[in-house]
Amino acid sequence: MSDELIGGLEGSQKAFAGALDALGADEWGAATPCEGWTVRHLVAHLVDGDRMFRGLLVGERAGITAFPDVVPLEELEVDPAAVYRAAAREVLAEFRRPGVLERPFRFGGGEMPLSVGAQMRLVDLVGHSWDLERATGRAVALPDGAVERTLVFLRRTEGSIHRGPKGFAEAEPVPDGASPMEEIAAILGRSAGQ
Repeated sequence: MSDELIGGLEGSQKAFAGALDALGADEWGAATPCEGWTVRHLVAHLVDGDRMFRGLLVGERAGITAFPDVVPLEELEVDPAAVYRAAAREVLAEFRRPGVLERPFRFGGGEMPLSVGAQMRLVDLVGHSWDLERATGRAVALPDGAVERTLVFLRRTEGSIHRGPKGFAEAEPVPDGASPMEEIAAILGRSAGQ
């Protein structure tokens, strides 16, 4: 299970980075389905999440009690795709260390294994891949296994998803005949028309 999870995370990171590499300079300012966020804001959020989890994995943080602010956008001025790739590579290397996925971490008021943290990173990445696609019209070629794993996880945990400010919007109805990505987007508060 852990090899499959980490492999899915790695494949999704590579697909997302590849989509970022293809963006033109004008696309970084495109609005995303995330209220008030451009593509650059979206990438800053993913970088911040990767750095936050890396801090957990190396012992710089004991837990996550609040959702952090986004990294300064100035850091993403020159080569935002490179900044994303570096943060993704660093957190992935820490998730791959032997035994790390079984270690507990604090999140909100509870404790859970870091394998759930790795799954949370995958959910964030898959969900925001939808947002990037909507903002730019460019497909993110996520691995099928990562999409399916994310959907299973979300179906199982939908009631505990953080919603509201600094969280996901309320879930939308899942359209009949929805693809796995469309169902993921609906659970995460995106409507099919976004």
